[in-house]
Amino acid sequence: MPQSAGIQFLLDGKRDKTVSNTSMKITITYSSCENTICIYLTHRFDNVDVSMAVSTDTGLITPIVFGADRKGVIDISKDTKSLAAKARENKLKPQEFQGGTVCVSNLGMMGAYSKH
Repeated sequence: MPQSAGIQFLLDGKRDKTVSNTSMKITITYSSCENTICIYLTHRFDNVDVSMAVSTDTGLITPIVFGADRKGVIDISKDTKSLAAKARENKLKPQEFQGGTVCVSNLGMMGAYSKH
């Protein structure tokens, strides 16, 4: 693996870990209003499964790093790399891409990782 690929590997893991940690601290509020009656529900996540957008020949798919809030950056990075490879090979099982607490995407398509 080229050194730049190794750096990207760790940056993606750090990004996903940061997202999972932040998601654990945020209280989500859902609201539903009909006529003059509004219902508000609040929720705080007990665990965070981070979905990540992966570009494939047939479009985007979002495999999930389960339990990202309980994993370290290296483990998240390894899972990310493995899941991205499975996604590009069209070998993901439905339970590996359905669900998730939060989804992240990089800006690679915008040239964020290109060398200038």
